[in-house]
Amino acid sequence: MADPSLLPLLDKGALDRSVIGGAPEGFHLLSTLRNASAVRIAMAFGHLSGWEEIEEHLRGSHASRIRVLFGQAFYQTEPQVLLRIRKLQEDGEPFEVKLASAVGTFHPKVWVIDGNGTACCIVGSANLSRSGLLLNVECGL
Repeated sequence: MADPSLLPLLDKGALDRSVIGGAPEGFHLLSTLRNASAVRIAMAFGHLSGWEEIEEHLRGSHASRIRVLFGQAFYQTEPQVLLRIRKLQEDGEPFEVKLASAVGTFHPKVWVIDGNGTACCIVGSANLSRSGLLLNVECGL
């Protein structure tokens, strides 16, 4: 039997894969992103496959600022995801993308989402990739 305190990280995910624990009942990451006033994401790496899972929800959000910080270690962040977010920024969308310093290994997986007078923070093991968000066994709180 599935633990009722665990929810799929993304709505279409499975409870035996990438999950989030400790979230309020009815929490959905994608709708939280859509309703956000500001979003900050810090990831060890980003893949275009992960960005494509969340992009439309961020582009359609109320956020006045969406900041994304990726690591450079082991050359895992795909240039395509950087270019895609940079293009949104150049088109006047509220996006900002940066690479963390290459000194040391930048390894966080953190989402900070402000909205509706509240804020939430998700800290976990999933990187911004389709595998991390949907297929791997990952957990965030």
